[in-house]
Amino acid sequence: MKQAWIDRACLALALAWTVGIARRASDLAPQLDEHVHLAQVQRLIEGSWDLHERLTVLPGLHALVAAVASLGGEPLGVGRAVVAGFAVAAWLAAFAVARREVPDRAGLRALAIATLPLAAPLGAVFYTDVPGLALLLASVWLARAGRPVASGLGAAAALLLRHSLVAYAPLVAALGVPPGASWREGLRRAAPILVVIVALGAALAGAGGVALGDRRFHGLGLHGANLPFAALLALVLLLPSHLRALGAVRDLVRHAPVACLVSASAGLALALGADATHPFNDPARVDHLLYVTWIDALFHTLGGRLALAAASVYVPLSFATWRWTAPRLGWLGPLVALRLGATWLVEPRYALAPLALVILFRPREPRWLEASYVLVYAGCSLWLVDGMVGERWFPL
Repeated sequence: MKQAWIDRACLALALAWTVGIARRASDLAPQLDEHVHLAQVQRLIEGSWDLHERLTVLPGLHALVAAVASLGGEPLGVGRAVVAGFAVAAWLAAFAVARREVPDRAGLRALAIATLPLAAPLGAVFYTDVPGLALLLASVWLARAGRPVASGLGAAAALLLRHSLVAYAPLVAALGVPPGASWREGLRRAAPILVVIVALGAALAGAGGVALGDRRFHGLGLHGANLPFAALLALVLLLPSHLRALGAVRDLVRHAPVACLVSASAGLALALGADATHPFNDPARVDHLLYVTWIDALFHTLGGRLALAAASVYVPLSFATWRWTAPRLGWLGPLVALRLGATWLVEPRYALAPLALVILFRPREPRWLEASYVLVYAGCSLWLVDGMVGERWFPL
């Protein structure tokens, strides 16, 4: 009974938080990519399915917003309201996932997703990141609940909003396969997700590649700068959990020194060799983006490089010692390496989906620590949103 009241309180707080953030940003002028999303919505309202030349995602969210706006309403307000609705769906899906994995921490983990600094500001603007996350987490929950067809449909919906999430579709399929299942049962559970992956691959191949919009800025290749940056985000956002793993990391180094040396060498090579060379990561070109200032400092100062190196060495070793609530979450590491390592533009929001999965599937921790994460996340998010509303910066 006590846990039920804790969960209800957390969900009520998450709802109040989401509504409050959305209202705080409701009068904000269109921000950055919102101009592109609004132009695409306007095309759909006018009956044209031609993609905007700078649109980098499939127009699923835009079609939904256009359908609602055509009934009455200004597209920017409708778009932000729809995204706020998906923000609610995201932490509800997070609650459903966490209730299966760590039942007595479900409310706190849902609240952590709601207040996460990578998510909260994006839940108040017309961006596709939070809607895509909501549908991805719903797909994960359905997979864990043994409903593979529904999970496949959820994954398909997520990709219609943000097709880069296909990188995590194999993990969703793996999470839906029970331990010890036969290969036939495993294939039956994974088949719907595999069909979605193949269908998306065929569609993108027909469109000329995975990069939509301006391929000069969004093509894939071997880059790597996103990986040390994401490792640093994971270290900062989950620092107490990583510190609690120090003893386990020491034991891991003692028992598997060669594997740890290989991992540390790869992390150092990325942290010291990769660079944020994308034009949109140049502060002289986009000086109003807060994260660009951080990225420039990290990649172009000695202290920043040392921070990236420390995170790139320690975080993979720390994660290797965590007792995930779903053992197959270990697949996330290689998938993140493929997804982020191939992306030229360095942005914190690219780490949103994998970090949300880490938060939900991490080992059970003391309630005081999980509550502390929520308080810290909320404080950081309020600061980011306040700067965005005050037009001092765009945070993510």
